[in-house]
Amino acid sequence: MSKLKSRIKKLTAISAAVLAMSAAVALPAKGQSLVETYLAYIVQYTYDTAQATYYINRSVFSMLVILNSWMMPDTSETTAKLQSSFATATNTAVQNSTLQKTLLMQLTQDYLKNVDPADVNFINDFTYQTMLGSPYVNPDPRKEKDKSVNPALNYIKNVAGLKITHDTPNEKWKGDPVYKAKYNDYYATVSAIQTYNSYVLSQMYADATNGNPLSKQQDALMQQASNSDWFAEVASENIGTVLRQILMYNSQTYVLLTQLLQTQKELLSTQAMTNTLLVVGNQFTETQLLSKATGIPR
Repeated sequence: MSKLKSRIKKLTAISAAVLAMSAAVALPAKGQSLVETYLAYIVQYTYDTAQATYYINRSVFSMLVILNSWMMPDTSETTAKLQSSFATATNTAVQNSTLQKTLLMQLTQDYLKNVDPADVNFINDFTYQTMLGSPYVNPDPRKEKDKSVNPALNYIKNVAGLKITHDTPNEKWKGDPVYKAKYNDYYATVSAIQTYNSYVLSQMYADATNGNPLSKQQDALMQQASNSDWFAEVASENIGTVLRQILMYNSQTYVLLTQLLQTQKELLSTQAMTNTLLVVGNQFTETQLLSKATGIPR
């Protein structure tokens, strides 16, 4: 690299000298001999060539400087500070996740301090530890008699409200047709929301059944992306390699953003269904107000 720079400097100096010597040379005037005319053309051609060579050499030199900066290791203070900040943020997130799981167990133990697992053998069906792969009661005592017991699936049924059943509408009921129709609407609305809950929460069940592999991979990527050794490696690598690594991380970011968009859509739908439940729950008050407003008992 240094030899190339030296040669470029020499060529630049020679070009500058030629430019200085030929700057005073003008185009051939009338009365000059043929030889003088040709000599003038040669000088003019040499001048133009030297000028072009000068600008080419300068451009090449600038390009080499840029390429050299790309090839050199990054030892800037800014990059070092960024690495330190990323590492601290990631370590804090990992520590908080570990602390959260520990705190969850303590809080659940406080909540169930008066409950004897021997009396309530379905504790794993409503404690969240089951979905994290660490059942509150392990092993589950029910599996001694029935291997098909699935605490994770039961948890999803409980949290989705699927175990809260309703009387099925029956045309043989002898009540007022108006109220029969209202109950039919109530039954359909509540059941629609409960079945949607099971769809949204099915992803949680899939993660728990597979051992939460995505969470583990995300934790591994977070730790790698903030590891000091990885930053040192990136700072010393060829820029082409770094660009490829950036593209890989960008592709994963796209995947996560797509998942986040799907989650936001589901949250919006869930909020709408919550509003629907509020409307359903407010029917009793509505009936009372309507009865007083019309003067007709309802």
